[in-house]
Amino acid sequence: MLVWVVGRGGLLGSSVTAAAARSGARVFAPTHELPWHSTEALARAFATDAASFLRDAADGDGRWAVLWCAGKAVVASPAEEVAADVAAWDAFLLALESALAEVREPGSLEGHLLLASSAGGVWAGHLGGAITESTAPRAIAEYGRGHLRREALLAGVARRQPSLRSAIVRFSNLYGPGQRLDKPQGLVSQVSRAIIQRRPVHVYVPLDTVRDYLYATDAGTGFVEVLELLTQTTGKGGPPLVKLLASEEEVSVGGLLALFRQLTRRRVAVVAGVSAVGRLQPSRLRFRSEVWARAGRARRTPLREGVFRVYRHQLDLFTRGQLPA
Repeated sequence: MLVWVVGRGGLLGSSVTAAAARSGARVFAPTHELPWHSTEALARAFATDAASFLRDAADGDGRWAVLWCAGKAVVASPAEEVAADVAAWDAFLLALESALAEVREPGSLEGHLLLASSAGGVWAGHLGGAITESTAPRAIAEYGRGHLRREALLAGVARRQPSLRSAIVRFSNLYGPGQRLDKPQGLVSQVSRAIIQRRPVHVYVPLDTVRDYLYATDAGTGFVEVLELLTQTTGKGGPPLVKLLASEEEVSVGGLLALFRQLTRRRVAVVAGVSAVGRLQPSRLRFRSEVWARAGRARRTPLREGVFRVYRHQLDLFTRGQLPA
């Protein structure tokens, strides 16, 4: 199978790319960087790459999969940044469908299309018990609504392309070494850097706010395992399957700060505040998967181990003068 991971440079995308390679799949890698700054240039690049991707798939066993992991928006992002992510996904789908229409023998190809989405964004307004795949979405921020729009675009392609198998994979809070530090996201990474640089951590939600943290390597492995299970399903077409990937272990912000203190033996200075972004954050998110529950569960990185890896990675960067201020 030929696998194309779009967004392979990010935290999730790099983990998915590594997991796909470990699974034995051929990984498609365009030779150029995608021009994310321009929707028009991006559409042209997608058109070229999609045609090349399908030709390479046809030269192999005819099986292909796209795993979309791209996106710049975070919970605090303005509407225009969320819209840019939606537009990029829409442009990609248009390019892919156009390339599929040019395939001389479409029956010779077997396609799979998977979209990474945000569990926290989509279900941020949920007020009940544990969230499962059957829980109705309830977004409260533009960020979550943007993810729902991307999911709807995938559902449209699934209706138009009955030969495709598709899935939406909603992830809980991802963390891991290499997470971008120039965006207001990733509490584990931000706390780690603050401790190393001996400055206070700014927290804009109550310390009893509960989250589910999923280590990026586990997320990448789980995403590829969802793909493998999707290839084994007998039917094609129909609406995209919805799959939840989470650690299914909850910890409060206060509990996370206490864990850092235990691991680093350093006091974590906290500056608590109130912001508009904080009001978009739910007080508790609890996830329990009921669909293909074994996917990604062969080995889950304990939070203590994952947090220590992030801290050691950033400490190494700091000693080499490469940890951004």
